[in-house]
Amino acid sequence: MNFYRKKPVIANKKTEYIDIKNIDKLVPKEFYTKRRKFNKFKAIKSGGYDSKKEHKRANELRMLQKNGYISNLEEQKVFELQPSFKVVSNKPPFKLKNIREIKYITDFYYYDNEKKKWIAEDSKGFKTKDYIIKSKMFQYKYRDIIFIES
Repeated sequence: MNFYRKKPVIANKKTEYIDIKNIDKLVPKEFYTKRRKFNKFKAIKSGGYDSKKEHKRANELRMLQKNGYISNLEEQKVFELQPSFKVVSNKPPFKLKNIREIKYITDFYYYDNEKKKWIAEDSKGFKTKDYIIKSKMFQYKYRDIIFIES
């Protein structure tokens, strides 16, 4: 069975994987979304998270926040690693060319009340080259923030 040819669908609040060939016969289209990056499918009714791991961790962090262990929980926090800038183009007509900023989006960002530090947490299944580079840039620029990969 080819694992890349499967879509997640929701049944009884759990993500189950079924074969794509039979998807139209088994499940109405409102239960799954279109194909995403890295051949993944994002289930609508799983809380909008990219993975089961991220969904589980979000629930754990909400519970910790409710009990007072952490505070100021933010999801999908954007950090700027490098600001945008302009350079002169090397081709005629030699106009200014805009170079976009480099951003890094962490899955969770919160303040740990026991450690008295800010924590940026990322739950990854597959580490891409872009992720590895951006995480190193993040750790260099934001040294006072604890970075956790889970």
